[in-house]
Amino acid sequence: MGDIGNAIAVDLAGDVVVAGETFSTDFPVTPGAYQITNNAAANESTNAFVTKLNPTGTALVYSTYLGGSGGVVNVMPTLFHKGGDQASGLAIDSSGNVYVTGSTASADFPVTQGAYQTTNHDQPGCVGGCIGGYNAFITELNSTGSALVYSTYLGGSGINPEDFVGLTVYGEGDQASALAVDDSGNVYVTGWALSYDFPVTAGAFQTMVYSRSGNAFVTKLNMGATSTATTPTVTVTPASSTITSALPLTVTVSVSGGSGNPAPTGTVTLASGTYASAATTLSGGSATITIPAGTLAPGVDTLAGEYQGGNYAGGVFGHASVTVTGGTPGFTITGTAVTVTPGATTGNTSSIAVTPSGGFTGSVALTAAVTSSPSGALEPPTLSFGSTSPVSITGAAAGTATLTISTTAAGGCIEANLIDRSVPWYPAGGAALACILLFGIPGRRSWRKTLGMLALLVTLADGMLACGGVGEMLLIAAPSFPAPRREPTP
Repeated sequence: MGDIGNAIAVDLAGDVVVAGETFSTDFPVTPGAYQITNNAAANESTNAFVTKLNPTGTALVYSTYLGGSGGVVNVMPTLFHKGGDQASGLAIDSSGNVYVTGSTASADFPVTQGAYQTTNHDQPGCVGGCIGGYNAFITELNSTGSALVYSTYLGGSGINPEDFVGLTVYGEGDQASALAVDDSGNVYVTGWALSYDFPVTAGAFQTMVYSRSGNAFVTKLNMGATSTATTPTVTVTPASSTITSALPLTVTVSVSGGSGNPAPTGTVTLASGTYASAATTLSGGSATITIPAGTLAPGVDTLAGEYQGGNYAGGVFGHASVTVTGGTPGFTITGTAVTVTPGATTGNTSSIAVTPSGGFTGSVALTAAVTSSPSGALEPPTLSFGSTSPVSITGAAAGTATLTISTTAAGGCIEANLIDRSVPWYPAGGAALACILLFGIPGRRSWRKTLGMLALLVTLADGMLACGGVGEMLLIAAPSFPAPRREPTP
């Protein structure tokens, strides 16, 4: 069991398109491809694949699986094998869309709404108690390999025993082997058919199967008339693009039938790595799925949402990425240095940054206070964040707040000569004033109750503030002035 390439074509840009079948669950697929998982892997069977490589063969342009969950096919009275989906022919139009054909034993091969045939007519039941059989398929992928333009089954319900009286016949249904596309987008497909009711048109050259080994068929489909069928769009939206592995992740999967079409009904599933959700019923075209904590692996994970059933064709995928980090959620607080001008109404501000880590999200409330001051100091500064606190953290980017330091101007330079230098605000070389930022986080998780501290230090030049000058802060501070004074001796 492995990977088999059955068909190849080259587009106008020199890109090479290959189609075939694969048993692999790790076949190389690209982000945003139409189908990123092998849907038949659980049945130990194959899905088709379509892969486009650049002209030098050094990189994938896109690569996708294509298929359903497979089936079991009877080929002898007591011999069964697990049937899957195989691509055997392809063609490329001038727009870069890829047309692929082959055979499928899946009852859930992806088809589009309004397609010529939306069910596998050989599933279940065939001659001799067969569990199932094959129908052909014809699928058109868009130029990026991210969506179906059109997809249909083509086939009948197997062999009719009344047509072969006295013979024992066992077959595998109808299979396509090659196709071509004309300038109008019409598709011509050929292969072999065993079904007595394989679809034929009035006046066709041959209208029934004459051989128990099957007959060839040639079919033309008017793709231009049917490729406008509505295909739903699946959108996967995680609550956050970055989380820690210790947290659960809520994901919304939305399905849209397009403008003017009814809201899709049916179910959606969500998968990533080894995780696969149960089918969740859509409500109003969307469903919410929560991935449990510890489920996603650290790194960049691809979330694949799949729509099935309901009032639109199923087997449609949507994708999103989420970055998963390890560690405990938290954050750090930093501030910019500021020069404090006494009595100024503007400019005495510092920008505070709250930087998340470990996938932290939430609301951080900031407060600031002066925690030490000289003995006997008058009119200490006031500190305020105003409306910039709390700070909301919703992703990996830092949140910011503005700390405003309000001060009172001194009465004048002549009064500075009268300052009592014994007051500890003004020893030679300056004094230090410290303040701290305290933060609290409202929330239900215990780690959000943690408190932290940012110490902020300022050095005041001797007598400068009393003369209406400025004081330089190392980080953030606010002086209080003037200090207590005494009257001059006559």
